[in-house]
Amino acid sequence: MLTIGELIESMKNELFLNPINDFEKKCAKRETEIKYYIEHIRVMIMEHVDYTSENNKLSHFQKERINKNVKNLCDYTELLCKELDKDRIQNHIKHLGGLRTQEFEPDYLFLIFNSLYGSIISDIVWAGDLSIFDAIKVSRNDMSPYEFESYIPYKINYLRKNIEDSKIEFFSKNHLKSISEVFTCYENKLLNAGNVLLLTTIEGLVRDLAVVVCNYQKIDVNLDSEEYNSLSNLLRKIPWEKDIFIDHSQLSILNQDRVPHVINWGYPLQWNDNFINGTYTEINLNERLGFLKRRFKEHRDNILHGDNIEYGNSFHLYTNLSALSEVLKVAEYYHKKIKNG
Repeated sequence: MLTIGELIESMKNELFLNPINDFEKKCAKRETEIKYYIEHIRVMIMEHVDYTSENNKLSHFQKERINKNVKNLCDYTELLCKELDKDRIQNHIKHLGGLRTQEFEPDYLFLIFNSLYGSIISDIVWAGDLSIFDAIKVSRNDMSPYEFESYIPYKINYLRKNIEDSKIEFFSKNHLKSISEVFTCYENKLLNAGNVLLLTTIEGLVRDLAVVVCNYQKIDVNLDSEEYNSLSNLLRKIPWEKDIFIDHSQLSILNQDRVPHVINWGYPLQWNDNFINGTYTEINLNERLGFLKRRFKEHRDNILHGDNIEYGNSFHLYTNLSALSEVLKVAEYYHKKIKNG
Protein backbone atom coordinates (compact mmCIF):
# COMPACT_ATOMS: atom_id res chain seq x y z
CA MET A 1 0.00 0.00 0.00
CA LEU A 2 1.31 3.41 -1.00
CA THR A 3 2.10 5.73 1.90
CA ILE A 4 1.77 9.52 1.90
CA GLY A 5 5.53 9.78 2.34
CA GLU A 6 6.18 7.58 -0.70
CA LEU A 7 3.73 9.61 -2.77
CA ILE A 8 5.38 12.91 -1.84
CA GLU A 9 8.83 11.48 -2.54
CA SER A 10 7.74 10.15 -5.96
CA MET A 11 6.32 13.51 -6.96
CA LYS A 12 9.34 15.42 -5.69
CA ASN A 13 12.02 13.37 -7.44
CA GLU A 14 13.15 14.62 -10.86
CA LEU A 15 14.22 11.54 -12.82
CA PHE A 16 15.02 13.34 -16.09
CA LEU A 17 15.84 16.85 -14.96
CA ASN A 18 17.91 18.07 -17.91
CA PRO A 19 17.14 15.87 -20.92
CA ILE A 20 19.69 16.18 -23.73
CA ASN A 21 18.69 13.87 -26.58
CA ASP A 22 15.34 12.83 -28.05
CA PHE A 23 15.21 9.63 -26.00
CA GLU A 24 15.69 11.48 -22.72
CA LYS A 25 13.12 14.11 -23.74
CA LYS A 26 10.54 11.38 -24.33
CA CYS A 27 11.40 9.89 -20.95
CA ALA A 28 10.99 13.30 -19.34
CA LYS A 29 7.63 13.74 -21.08
CA ARG A 30 6.37 10.42 -19.71
CA GLU A 31 7.49 11.39 -16.22
CA THR A 32 5.78 14.79 -16.49
CA GLU A 33 2.51 13.33 -17.76
CA ILE A 34 2.40 10.65 -15.07
CA LYS A 35 2.87 13.33 -12.42
CA TYR A 36 0.19 15.48 -14.07
CA TYR A 37 -2.36 12.67 -13.82
CA ILE A 38 -1.40 11.85 -10.23
CA GLU A 39 -2.20 15.48 -9.40
CA HIS A 40 -5.37 15.28 -11.52
CA ILE A 41 -6.49 12.24 -9.51
CA ARG A 42 -5.76 14.09 -6.27
CA VAL A 43 -8.14 16.83 -7.42
CA MET A 44 -10.76 14.20 -8.29
CA ILE A 45 -10.48 12.68 -4.81
CA MET A 46 -10.85 16.11 -3.19
CA GLU A 47 -14.00 16.72 -5.26
CA HIS A 48 -15.50 13.64 -3.61
CA VAL A 49 -14.36 14.76 -0.16
CA ASP A 50 -15.78 18.26 -0.64
CA TYR A 51 -19.06 16.91 -2.01
CA THR A 52 -19.41 14.70 1.07
CA SER A 53 -18.74 17.56 3.50
CA GLU A 54 -21.15 19.90 1.69
CA ASN A 55 -24.08 17.43 1.56
CA ASN A 56 -25.57 16.17 4.81
CA LYS A 57 -28.21 13.96 3.21
CA LEU A 58 -26.33 11.65 0.88
CA SER A 59 -28.24 8.62 -0.36
CA HIS A 60 -27.01 5.08 0.21
CA PHE A 61 -25.99 4.88 -3.44
CA GLN A 62 -24.01 8.14 -3.20
CA LYS A 63 -22.17 7.08 -0.03
CA GLU A 64 -21.28 3.67 -1.44
CA ARG A 65 -20.17 5.08 -4.78
CA ILE A 66 -18.06 7.83 -3.20
CA ASN A 67 -16.21 5.28 -1.06
CA LYS A 68 -15.70 3.03 -4.07
CA ASN A 69 -14.47 5.85 -6.29
CA VAL A 70 -11.98 7.15 -3.72
CA LYS A 71 -10.56 3.65 -3.19
CA ASN A 72 -10.30 3.07 -6.95
CA LEU A 73 -8.59 6.41 -7.49
CA CYS A 74 -6.11 5.65 -4.71
CA ASP A 75 -5.36 2.29 -6.35
CA TYR A 76 -4.73 4.02 -9.69
CA THR A 77 -2.45 6.54 -7.98
CA GLU A 78 -0.41 3.67 -6.58
CA LEU A 79 -0.05 2.11 -10.04
CA LEU A 80 1.07 5.43 -11.50
CA CYS A 81 3.60 5.99 -8.70
CA LYS A 82 5.18 2.63 -9.52
CA GLU A 83 5.77 3.97 -13.04
CA LEU A 84 7.81 6.87 -11.64
CA ASP A 85 10.89 4.71 -11.85
CA LYS A 86 13.79 5.51 -14.17
CA ASP A 87 14.20 1.95 -15.48
CA ARG A 88 10.47 1.49 -16.09
CA ILE A 89 10.21 4.79 -17.95
CA GLN A 90 13.23 4.01 -20.11
CA ASN A 91 11.95 0.51 -20.90
CA HIS A 92 8.63 1.93 -22.07
CA ILE A 93 10.27 4.52 -24.33
CA LYS A 94 12.64 1.89 -25.79
CA HIS A 95 9.66 -0.17 -26.94
CA LEU A 96 7.83 2.67 -28.69
CA GLY A 97 7.43 2.42 -32.46
CA GLY A 98 4.85 1.60 -35.09
CA LEU A 99 1.42 2.01 -33.51
CA ARG A 100 3.03 2.52 -30.11
CA THR A 101 3.56 6.26 -30.22
CA GLN A 102 2.40 7.67 -26.87
CA GLU A 103 4.82 8.43 -24.08
CA PHE A 104 1.88 8.04 -21.69
CA GLU A 105 -1.78 7.07 -22.11
CA PRO A 106 -4.13 7.64 -19.17
CA ASP A 107 -6.96 5.18 -18.60
CA TYR A 108 -9.72 7.56 -19.74
CA LEU A 109 -12.58 5.10 -19.18
CA PHE A 110 -11.43 4.44 -15.63
CA LEU A 111 -11.24 8.18 -14.92
CA ILE A 112 -14.72 8.73 -16.37
CA PHE A 113 -16.21 5.83 -14.40
CA ASN A 114 -14.74 7.10 -11.13
CA SER A 115 -15.40 10.81 -11.52
CA LEU A 116 -17.81 12.59 -9.18
CA TYR A 117 -19.87 14.03 -12.02
CA GLY A 118 -19.71 10.98 -14.29
CA SER A 119 -20.67 8.34 -11.74
CA ILE A 120 -22.61 10.14 -9.00
CA ILE A 121 -24.09 13.50 -10.00
CA SER A 122 -25.13 12.61 -13.56
CA ASP A 123 -24.50 8.83 -13.68
CA ILE A 124 -25.41 8.57 -17.36
CA VAL A 125 -22.45 6.75 -18.94
CA TRP A 126 -24.41 3.47 -18.65
CA ALA A 127 -26.50 4.66 -21.62
CA GLY A 128 -23.56 3.47 -23.73
CA ASP A 129 -23.88 5.77 -26.74
CA LEU A 130 -22.16 8.91 -25.48
CA SER A 131 -19.04 9.74 -27.46
CA ILE A 132 -15.78 9.54 -25.51
CA PHE A 133 -15.45 13.30 -25.92
CA ASP A 134 -18.88 13.95 -24.39
CA ALA A 135 -18.35 11.35 -21.66
CA ILE A 136 -15.17 13.18 -20.66
CA LYS A 137 -17.12 16.46 -20.67
CA VAL A 138 -19.74 14.90 -18.40
CA SER A 139 -17.05 13.64 -16.03
CA ARG A 140 -15.60 17.18 -15.82
CA ASN A 141 -19.00 18.87 -15.47
CA ASP A 142 -18.39 20.66 -18.78
CA MET A 143 -21.55 19.48 -20.55
CA SER A 144 -24.76 21.43 -20.06
CA PRO A 145 -28.12 19.60 -19.79
CA TYR A 146 -29.15 21.01 -23.17
CA GLU A 147 -26.18 19.54 -25.07
CA PHE A 148 -27.81 16.11 -24.86
CA GLU A 149 -30.32 17.29 -27.47
CA SER A 150 -28.15 15.95 -30.30
CA TYR A 151 -28.59 12.37 -29.02
CA ILE A 152 -32.37 12.45 -28.65
CA PRO A 153 -33.43 12.02 -32.33
CA TYR A 154 -31.30 8.87 -32.52
CA LYS A 155 -32.90 7.51 -29.34
CA ILE A 156 -36.40 8.22 -30.63
CA ASN A 157 -35.69 6.67 -34.02
CA TYR A 158 -34.28 3.57 -32.30
CA LEU A 159 -37.38 3.27 -30.12
CA ARG A 160 -39.80 3.89 -33.01
CA LYS A 161 -38.23 1.12 -35.07
CA ASN A 162 -38.02 -1.40 -32.25
CA ILE A 163 -41.49 -0.65 -30.97
CA GLU A 164 -42.97 -1.13 -34.42
CA ASP A 165 -41.13 -4.44 -34.79
CA SER A 166 -41.81 -5.64 -31.25
CA LYS A 167 -43.68 -8.89 -30.81
CA ILE A 168 -43.88 -8.55 -27.02
CA GLU A 169 -47.55 -8.84 -26.13
CA PHE A 170 -47.53 -6.99 -22.80
CA PHE A 171 -45.45 -4.21 -24.29
CA SER A 172 -47.76 -3.60 -27.22
CA LYS A 173 -50.89 -3.95 -25.11
CA ASN A 174 -49.95 -1.84 -22.09
CA HIS A 175 -47.33 0.69 -23.10
CA LEU A 176 -47.40 1.49 -26.82
CA LYS A 177 -49.90 4.34 -26.47
CA SER A 178 -47.92 6.01 -23.66
CA ILE A 179 -44.66 5.89 -25.59
CA SER A 180 -46.33 7.27 -28.69
CA GLU A 181 -47.51 10.19 -26.54
CA VAL A 182 -43.93 10.73 -25.37
CA PHE A 183 -42.89 11.20 -28.99
CA THR A 184 -45.72 13.69 -29.44
CA CYS A 185 -44.57 15.59 -26.35
CA TYR A 186 -41.05 15.81 -27.75
CA GLU A 187 -42.26 17.03 -31.14
CA ASN A 188 -44.28 19.75 -29.38
CA LYS A 189 -41.43 20.61 -26.97
CA LEU A 190 -43.46 19.51 -23.93
CA LEU A 191 -40.46 17.98 -22.18
CA ASN A 192 -41.89 18.15 -18.64
CA ALA A 193 -44.91 16.11 -19.69
CA GLY A 194 -42.80 13.72 -21.76
CA ASN A 195 -40.39 13.04 -18.90
CA VAL A 196 -43.12 12.30 -16.35
CA LEU A 197 -44.85 9.98 -18.83
CA LEU A 198 -41.57 8.19 -19.49
CA LEU A 199 -40.93 7.60 -15.79
CA THR A 200 -44.32 5.98 -15.24
CA THR A 201 -43.99 3.95 -18.44
CA ILE A 202 -40.56 2.63 -17.49
CA GLU A 203 -41.81 1.50 -14.08
CA GLY A 204 -44.86 -0.16 -15.60
CA LEU A 205 -42.76 -1.92 -18.21
CA VAL A 206 -40.29 -3.23 -15.60
CA ARG A 207 -43.15 -4.53 -13.45
CA ASP A 208 -44.72 -6.30 -16.42
CA LEU A 209 -41.32 -7.72 -17.30
CA ALA A 210 -40.92 -8.96 -13.70
CA VAL A 211 -44.14 -10.98 -14.06
CA VAL A 212 -42.87 -12.59 -17.26
CA VAL A 213 -39.44 -13.42 -15.81
CA CYS A 214 -40.89 -14.78 -12.55
CA ASN A 215 -43.14 -17.11 -14.54
CA TYR A 216 -40.28 -18.19 -16.80
CA GLN A 217 -37.88 -18.82 -13.92
CA LYS A 218 -40.68 -20.37 -11.78
CA ILE A 219 -40.10 -17.92 -8.93
CA ASP A 220 -43.02 -18.10 -6.49
CA VAL A 221 -43.46 -14.56 -5.13
CA ASN A 222 -46.45 -12.27 -4.71
CA LEU A 223 -45.52 -9.28 -6.85
CA ASP A 224 -48.53 -7.38 -5.46
CA SER A 225 -47.03 -7.51 -1.97
CA GLU A 226 -46.12 -4.21 -0.29
CA GLU A 227 -42.59 -5.54 -0.07
CA TYR A 228 -42.20 -4.82 -3.79
CA ASN A 229 -43.90 -1.44 -3.88
CA SER A 230 -40.64 0.27 -4.76
CA LEU A 231 -38.91 -0.52 -8.03
CA SER A 232 -35.64 -0.91 -6.16
CA ASN A 233 -37.05 -3.65 -3.92
CA LEU A 234 -38.68 -5.35 -6.89
CA LEU A 235 -35.28 -5.70 -8.57
CA ARG A 236 -33.19 -6.29 -5.46
CA LYS A 237 -35.23 -8.65 -3.28
CA ILE A 238 -36.44 -11.24 -5.78
CA PRO A 239 -34.00 -14.18 -6.24
CA TRP A 240 -33.57 -13.83 -10.00
CA GLU A 241 -31.58 -16.48 -11.83
CA LYS A 242 -28.44 -15.48 -13.69
CA ASP A 243 -29.56 -16.17 -17.25
CA ILE A 244 -28.69 -12.97 -19.13
CA PHE A 245 -25.54 -13.35 -21.23
CA ILE A 246 -23.62 -10.09 -21.51
CA ASP A 247 -20.25 -8.99 -22.83
CA HIS A 248 -17.89 -7.96 -20.02
CA SER A 249 -17.15 -4.66 -21.72
CA GLN A 250 -20.88 -3.82 -21.84
CA LEU A 251 -21.25 -4.85 -18.19
CA SER A 252 -18.33 -2.60 -17.34
CA ILE A 253 -20.15 0.38 -18.90
CA LEU A 254 -23.48 -0.45 -17.21
CA ASN A 255 -21.83 -0.67 -13.79
CA GLN A 256 -19.18 1.97 -14.49
CA ASP A 257 -16.70 -0.53 -13.14
CA ARG A 258 -13.21 -1.04 -14.52
CA VAL A 259 -9.86 -2.24 -13.24
CA PRO A 260 -7.30 0.53 -13.92
CA HIS A 261 -4.50 -0.17 -16.37
CA VAL A 262 -1.17 1.53 -16.92
CA ILE A 263 0.38 0.77 -20.30
CA ASN A 264 4.10 0.16 -20.21
CA TRP A 265 5.32 -1.47 -23.41
CA GLY A 266 8.53 -2.58 -21.70
CA TYR A 267 6.64 -5.09 -19.59
CA PRO A 268 3.96 -7.71 -20.33
CA LEU A 269 0.45 -6.32 -20.10
CA GLN A 270 -1.47 -7.63 -17.10
CA TRP A 271 -5.04 -7.30 -18.36
CA ASN A 272 -7.90 -8.42 -16.17
CA ASP A 273 -9.77 -11.04 -18.24
CA ASN A 274 -13.08 -9.75 -16.90
CA PHE A 275 -12.75 -6.59 -18.96
CA ILE A 276 -11.62 -7.86 -22.35
CA ASN A 277 -14.04 -7.44 -25.25
CA GLY A 278 -15.54 -10.67 -26.48
CA THR A 279 -15.68 -12.45 -23.11
CA TYR A 280 -19.11 -13.08 -21.63
CA THR A 281 -20.66 -13.66 -18.26
CA GLU A 282 -24.16 -14.35 -16.93
CA ILE A 283 -26.03 -11.83 -14.80
CA ASN A 284 -29.57 -11.54 -13.44
CA LEU A 285 -32.34 -9.01 -13.97
CA ASN A 286 -31.33 -6.97 -10.94
CA GLU A 287 -27.75 -6.64 -12.22
CA ARG A 288 -28.84 -5.85 -15.78
CA LEU A 289 -31.18 -3.05 -14.71
CA GLY A 290 -29.12 -1.95 -11.71
CA PHE A 291 -28.73 1.59 -13.09
CA LEU A 292 -32.43 2.13 -12.33
CA LYS A 293 -31.60 1.96 -8.59
CA ARG A 294 -28.82 4.55 -8.72
CA ARG A 295 -28.94 8.21 -9.73
CA PHE A 296 -31.83 7.47 -12.10
CA LYS A 297 -33.94 6.51 -9.06
CA GLU A 298 -32.98 9.72 -7.25
CA HIS A 299 -33.89 11.85 -10.27
CA ARG A 300 -37.15 9.93 -10.63
CA ASP A 301 -38.09 10.31 -6.94
CA ASN A 302 -37.28 14.04 -6.92
CA ILE A 303 -39.45 14.61 -10.01
CA LEU A 304 -42.45 12.50 -8.99
CA HIS A 305 -42.39 13.85 -5.41
CA GLY A 306 -42.28 17.44 -6.61
CA ASP A 307 -38.79 18.22 -5.26
CA ASN A 308 -37.35 18.88 -8.72
CA ILE A 309 -39.33 21.19 -10.99
CA GLU A 310 -36.53 21.82 -13.50
CA TYR A 311 -36.69 18.54 -15.37
CA GLY A 312 -37.91 19.86 -18.71
CA ASN A 313 -34.50 19.64 -20.36
CA SER A 314 -32.64 17.42 -22.78
CA PHE A 315 -30.57 15.70 -20.10
CA HIS A 316 -33.59 14.22 -18.34
CA LEU A 317 -35.24 13.28 -21.63
CA TYR A 318 -32.04 11.60 -22.85
CA THR A 319 -31.69 9.75 -19.52
CA ASN A 320 -35.29 8.52 -19.55
CA LEU A 321 -35.25 7.52 -23.22
CA SER A 322 -31.99 5.65 -22.59
CA ALA A 323 -33.53 3.83 -19.63
CA LEU A 324 -36.56 2.89 -21.71
CA SER A 325 -34.25 1.62 -24.48
CA GLU A 326 -32.34 -0.58 -22.04
CA VAL A 327 -35.52 -2.01 -20.49
CA LEU A 328 -36.87 -2.72 -23.99
CA LYS A 329 -33.63 -4.57 -24.85
CA VAL A 330 -34.07 -6.79 -21.80
CA ALA A 331 -37.75 -7.41 -22.61
CA GLU A 332 -36.77 -8.42 -26.16
CA TYR A 333 -34.05 -10.68 -24.76
CA TYR A 334 -36.50 -12.61 -22.59
CA HIS A 335 -39.13 -12.67 -25.32
CA LYS A 336 -36.68 -14.47 -27.64
CA LYS A 337 -35.37 -16.68 -24.84
CA ILE A 338 -38.86 -17.86 -23.90
CA LYS A 339 -39.92 -18.26 -27.54
CA ASN A 340 -36.86 -20.40 -28.33
CA GLY A 341 -37.35 -22.53 -25.26
